[in-house]
Amino acid sequence: MTVQVRNNSLFAMAIAVGLVFITVICWLHSAAISRDFLDTLTSPEETPGSHFELNFDYNLGDPSPYTRLLGAEHYDPYLRIPGDAPVHVRIYTHRGKLCAHLALPDGAELPEGIRVIGRVQQTSMIYRRHPDGLRHPLRLLLLTFELWGKESPRPLAVILQTIELDIMAHTADYVPCLTLPDAYAGRPCKDINMPHRGELPSKIDAPPVPAAILRMVYALASVEDQTHADLVASALREYADIVIRHEPFPLRPWPDNWGEIKGYVRDASRLITPTLTYLQEHECFHSSNLSSFINGPVFEAIFGTRFEDTSSDRVQRQPIPMYRRPNLPCDTCELQN
Repeated sequence: MTVQVRNNSLFAMAIAVGLVFITVICWLHSAAISRDFLDTLTSPEETPGSHFELNFDYNLGDPSPYTRLLGAEHYDPYLRIPGDAPVHVRIYTHRGKLCAHLALPDGAELPEGIRVIGRVQQTSMIYRRHPDGLRHPLRLLLLTFELWGKESPRPLAVILQTIELDIMAHTADYVPCLTLPDAYAGRPCKDINMPHRGELPSKIDAPPVPAAILRMVYALASVEDQTHADLVASALREYADIVIRHEPFPLRPWPDNWGEIKGYVRDASRLITPTLTYLQEHECFHSSNLSSFINGPVFEAIFGTRFEDTSSDRVQRQPIPMYRRPNLPCDTCELQN
């Protein structure tokens, strides 16, 4: 298996894990919603006194991570729009409200006869526990861009993009788009998955392999009941098997087994420690799947942390020398960023 193939599989598994932790909520469509007003900040974690502002350019001529495209069989904007056609997106809080504003590209930046209608809507808000031990309110925002022709009775193409906004952490992430508005029902759609480009203040901003390890940290921190624990354990067991294939020096003790990225791995280990304490205090929510995963050799090779059933109120942490046969065709494998 080549490095590129392994990286592709790692990215595919990242998508799968991301899907596990996103709540699917029906689309709420209302023409009465103001384009600028999204929602009232009612959560105590999002106090009106804490200002949040996000500004970025969204390019209509180039897909972003997890873009959903409708109508591409007749009009593909990524082939028809030359160069950049940026939408200037501003998402901000003001007097206890969450607002958004779009500055759409002018006619000179679009093909002749094409105009764009854009809007931002909050489709749902969920709460998820984070490694800091707090439950963060996460707002799912849907950006919709309709591309119209001069005589077209309906949009030639529609671009849908979902962003997970964490005002408490001041982060924003592209996430898989799981909604299809009723207005577009029946139209063929395709999902385009691109690498993260850095225009958003992402929670996980690291090279591919360290980013994959951090996703495991956040996934474990989100566990709050047995059902969720079983679901996370099943997803992460397969995901960890992909991550461990990128271990460059399997015969070395942790963290040297991770070579040049061992600094990232140490940070991930420190970040996950409070979560392991939390899971131990709650007996892994009586999930044997989660307990066996955390006690397994793959978990130890990634985080260098031994999670044991002891009477101590602290997780036992120590570097674990892992001596085993490498599962790669060579003892070292170049990591591609």
